[in-house]
Amino acid sequence: MTLQSGRIRLRTLLALTAALTLSLPAAAQDIPSEVLITPAGLAWISAEARLLGLYAASRPPALEGQLSALRPQMIATCLKEVARSGTCPESVTYDLLRPVLASLSDGHTTIMEDRSDLAYGLSLVDLQEGGRSVVRLGAVGGVPTPGQVLLRGDELLAVNGRPVQAARSAFAGMSGWVSLTVRRDGQVFTVPRARPAVRDQLPSAQPSLRWEAELPVVTYPNFDGPRNADVFSRFVESAVRSGARGLVVDLRENGGGRMDECVSAASLLAGDVEVHRRDWTGEVKVTKAVRGELMEPMITGGGWNTSRSLAARTVFPGHVALLVNARSGSCGELFATLSRQAGTRVRVYGERTAGAGNSFVIGETDKVRVAGGQVFDRQGRLLPAFVTPDVALPDDLTTLGTTGVDTLLDRALADLHEASATGDWPVRYKN
Repeated sequence: MTLQSGRIRLRTLLALTAALTLSLPAAAQDIPSEVLITPAGLAWISAEARLLGLYAASRPPALEGQLSALRPQMIATCLKEVARSGTCPESVTYDLLRPVLASLSDGHTTIMEDRSDLAYGLSLVDLQEGGRSVVRLGAVGGVPTPGQVLLRGDELLAVNGRPVQAARSAFAGMSGWVSLTVRRDGQVFTVPRARPAVRDQLPSAQPSLRWEAELPVVTYPNFDGPRNADVFSRFVESAVRSGARGLVVDLRENGGGRMDECVSAASLLAGDVEVHRRDWTGEVKVTKAVRGELMEPMITGGGWNTSRSLAARTVFPGHVALLVNARSGSCGELFATLSRQAGTRVRVYGERTAGAGNSFVIGETDKVRVAGGQVFDRQGRLLPAFVTPDVALPDDLTTLGTTGVDTLLDRALADLHEASATGDWPVRYKN
């Protein structure tokens, strides 16, 4: 990066900081100019300003001291890098900050890794299977696959003939069309995959519906929308009209999205849901949905106005099994938490979730993503960060990829069949 471009980036960053009414930490002003204009220096002052200014959760007293102690390490490392190559990469800053961010235990306050796999409509997962490391497809959607269809649980062996070692680096340096070498049930084959030209134009994966032994299964990839809750509402209405007494909503790999979407969708299971969002300035906003109608407080006189209605407003009255895994996060977790307000007819199956269920991000202008707000219930209680399942079972991608059997879904379906027949969940899973 040239000196001029570095100064331009610095002016832009400082203007953004001022607009957010943040002040650059005084100690950060001591960073030498030859370090300050490098990617690592710019990343450091941006991250420090955001963590000390925008972070909305309870800030540990030691956070500022931790950052102050790490800053000289960043400077010393970068001075050596500048002398050697003329610049200092962002990775120097991010490697130092990772343990600090992990100690905050907030699923939204993270370093945004390179997720080029998402640009190909895939979510990749690193797994240890016996004595070997493998990469499997955690979710598939968004981008069409010509020819043979990729499936959740497939093992990804190579991209463009290059062996895949880890999920994070599988698509490093790739663009345009790629060929994927995949193993499924012992069979190895190659599938072409197209990448959209512009990352921001990735299609939002809509919910999908299929029927398994007379029970509807809705796969809900995300709540990005806009208006993907309308699709879900039509599925719920269809299930009710068909006489289904049980419903599966699969939230595995659901990384969240728009809060109005997940709150509206949850009202089709719980009837009346409400969340209070408090941002880093202390401002509180309310998101409320009643039976598919999104409501907003009236400016004067109290009461509520309807700001939007879903395409269908049928609340599902039967038993509901929600499937989650360790990568269900953000609005995926909020949807599950709100849906549980329907009472004992809703059960959650799977693994403890990612831990981003009670915070949210205000903009994502930096690779260091910081939770700028928190989410409370109508009584002012902070919602849980994690969703802990009622029925704890692993999301077994290995069995799925080698035998085609989705053990978690099968257990939920078996319990739903019993609940549909008897009117109650199997005794072994009652609270």
